Amino acid sequence: MGGTLHIAAGSPVHVKISTVACTGSVVYLLLDEQEVPVERPNRADSSSSAIVETTLTIGRGRHWLRVEVREPDGTLMLMSSPLYVNFPD
Repeated sequence: MGGTLHIAAGSPVHVKISTVACTGSVVYLLLDEQEVPVERPNRADSSSSAIVETTLTIGRGRHWLRVEVREPDGTLMLMSSPLYVNFPD
């Protein structure tokens, strides 16, 4: 992730997150520091890779998205760079 995305208010944004070598991890998608529910289970219990997908509708103004991958106990393993939404280039 990272960079800037320009969208019209109310436009859907499809997010697909892939993890590799993160057995048992939990993927969190954050919009403006608030956790966003995902449409598919976000736990990689039986393999070391997983795909998490969701579609967001983001309102007017500037926002940012970030991904965190955590151990089952909540310990942070990975954190993405933010994807800025509607920020000037």
